[in-house]
Amino acid sequence: MPRRPYFPRLFRLVAAFVLVAPSFASADDLAETLRKAAAAALKARYPDYKPPPDPELVKLDAAIRRKPSSDAYLRRGQYWWLKNELDKSIADFDAALKLEPDYGFVYRCRGLVKLTAERYDQAIADFTAAIPLRPNDCYLHYKRGVAWREKGNVDQALADFDAAIRMDPANMVYLNDRGNIWRIKKDFNRSIKDFDASIKLSPTYALPYNNRGNSWADKKEFDRALADYAAAIRLDPTYAAPLYNRADLLRQKEDYDRSLADTAAALKLDPKLIQAHFLRGVLLLQTRRPGAAAGFQQVIDLGGYRGERAAHAVLLAYQSARLAGDVVAAQRILTDSAGKLDKDVWPAPVVYFLRGDLSESRLLSLATGDISRQTLARCHLGIHHALAGDTSKAGVHFTWVRENGDPSLYEHPLALAEQKRMAKPAVSAKP
Repeated sequence: MPRRPYFPRLFRLVAAFVLVAPSFASADDLAETLRKAAAAALKARYPDYKPPPDPELVKLDAAIRRKPSSDAYLRRGQYWWLKNELDKSIADFDAALKLEPDYGFVYRCRGLVKLTAERYDQAIADFTAAIPLRPNDCYLHYKRGVAWREKGNVDQALADFDAAIRMDPANMVYLNDRGNIWRIKKDFNRSIKDFDASIKLSPTYALPYNNRGNSWADKKEFDRALADYAAAIRLDPTYAAPLYNRADLLRQKEDYDRSLADTAAALKLDPKLIQAHFLRGVLLLQTRRPGAAAGFQQVIDLGGYRGERAAHAVLLAYQSARLAGDVVAAQRILTDSAGKLDKDVWPAPVVYFLRGDLSESRLLSLATGDISRQTLARCHLGIHHALAGDTSKAGVHFTWVRENGDPSLYEHPLALAEQKRMAKPAVSAKP
């Protein structure tokens, strides 16, 4: 007969773990740490031990066996949802709808789970089915709008947010999200108007201040943007987004030291904030300070090699290493990314040029007709030729960026800074 676990023996193991563990932010943190320590100790000492089933799940299973009603499946589906067992949750909601096809609340719940699972078309279908069954439920319009937004259909998202706000005009969440849609549509005045309304409803909530700051920044009203970011930071010192946004704005104002300080503060709050790692790399690269390549490598480590940002990070990491004189590290960056970047994503072709897989003329032809692409390509072509000692070719590309480039891109000030450095006479050693 196998020995049953002797739980008191675990206390010493758990206590030993807690004594060497870091300090806890809350009682919940301590409880969770104790739970994990006890589970780890049990697993280590008794590998075959299985914890007893959750009493709540036992009751839900029994209710379905006793009477398999739509409500019973709904309740168990909600249980699985809270446990983040999304497929099991959807299966129970399916069973509930099979028993009661016009159960609007189940469509609502299933739509929300599918939205969490990023099954946006299915979520939209469920919310659409629920709306006539629950005509006064404004949340259905709002969440369908969120699904449309995630699919990139901002017009449909706007229509649903409008409907939700008509039904609940004092909902600051709805107003805030509609403000973001207006910003995507570049209607910054309407965006700011929605953020104003959201702030009026909840003046101590940091989020709409941050978002209104973004709209002011889009309008080039930088002082107002900085004031809103400062308000958001004051209201919620643990909120990393306004620190990052202020850092990017300070970069545009060429206040690099304060920008780096805000970037460091944002990363301290959220070490996985990829865009802050990217911005830190840009700042260090543009000011020729050490650590730029490591910042871009962190972007790749956190986000992988897929998508535009990954290709951009590889490109800037390579140039950072080259400008720092570390040819070996630069080559390693290109080698590590080989076969991993999305081929059709810009600026991957610039990486292919640097690797020797694409000619300069072909790269420029791919960028023709798109000022942003030409700005990026010509900046890196300029750096490439400058490093090769061909200042004449480098100057042609840098000058094009200065006279015709897109100033919103990181490469625009980078090209100008490199051209300025290139123009400085070399300092000769004293005899």
